[in-house]
Amino acid sequence: MAHLDFSNFQRHLAAFDFPRLFVDVLGWNQAPASLRVWQKDATAHQPFARRMVAELGGVAVLQVVTAEGWPEEATRFAVWKHLSQQHAENILIFTDRREGASQSQWYWVKHGRDEATGKPKLTPRRHDYFRGQPVDLFASRLQAMVVELSELDVSCRMPVLEAARRIQAALDVDKTTKKFFTRYSEQHAKLLEQIEGITDDRDRRWYASV
Repeated sequence: MAHLDFSNFQRHLAAFDFPRLFVDVLGWNQAPASLRVWQKDATAHQPFARRMVAELGGVAVLQVVTAEGWPEEATRFAVWKHLSQQHAENILIFTDRREGASQSQWYWVKHGRDEATGKPKLTPRRHDYFRGQPVDLFASRLQAMVVELSELDVSCRMPVLEAARRIQAALDVDKTTKKFFTRYSEQHAKLLEQIEGITDDRDRRWYASV
């Protein structure tokens, strides 16, 4: 399994610096310059601004800020449906503002089929990160999305099916509630105090998380 640089992951996530998080830490490809700038767009619900953060194997990661601030689920899904016309495979990161954001929701939609009817079924997966929240669990989840240079082809590309598989491994889990994060943080801090024989802080935190 590829190694995740926890220290830089923690720093970039805490700063809501998603381009550096994906490119420098997760090893994804930098988005084209023309798509890294903020662009205005709109759905039937409301206007929004978006920029591409990174891409891998045709999968686009986009940061989105809606005109009315933190969006409701209907707006999030409408934005996803709209952007999916341009980027069939995507991860949307909704933030409460462009600069100085304090909350984010990573939004990915799973394509499947209803077991009863066999009809196509779309299942949104949402993962929240708020400023000040412990990053350990988030880091362990996104470990599956880390890409090593040796895994890319000569054009520094990855097949879309492999990229999609990694995203599903990372994000196809049920929403973790705020209550769980609070209890997790408390237990994690207590366990860190009891660990002996590991001097490196990063290793101690990973050991406690496991």
